Amino acid sequence: MIVKQGGDSVDVVIGTVKGDLHSIGKDLVRIMLEANGFGVLDLGVDVSAGQFAQAVREHSPLIVGLSAFITSARRLLPGMIGEIRAAGSSGMKVLVGGAAVNGAVASEVGADGFSPEAVSTARLVRGIVNAVRR
Repeated sequence: MIVKQGGDSVDVVIGTVKGDLHSIGKDLVRIMLEANGFGVLDLGVDVSAGQFAQAVREHSPLIVGLSAFITSARRLLPGMIGEIRAAGSSGMKVLVGGAAVNGAVASEVGADGFSPEAVSTARLVRGIVNAVRR
């Protein structure tokens, strides 16, 4: 499932990582980002590193958001983040969220940030986008 919402540009690419079929948290984040005016490309659930990387190459987002609800999905994050970073620009940020991650895990896996829920994710994204566009 690929859902493009918002303006013409893609500010954020989001998806739930490979092996994880949970979507409610990711969907809430998408809704909050759209409500705040961001262009969001939602890749759905069970998304591979290659699918994320392809979306990054095609849309050049400012931010990629990875959702991991289960521990086995969390274990994939370092490799996925490496592949995503290789496909994107040096200024692109990778954020993680979901029940299987926290701030410490985000740091361990090489993410640029973590948010525990949808409202704070929208604030975090707004801060990153404002800093990039200054």
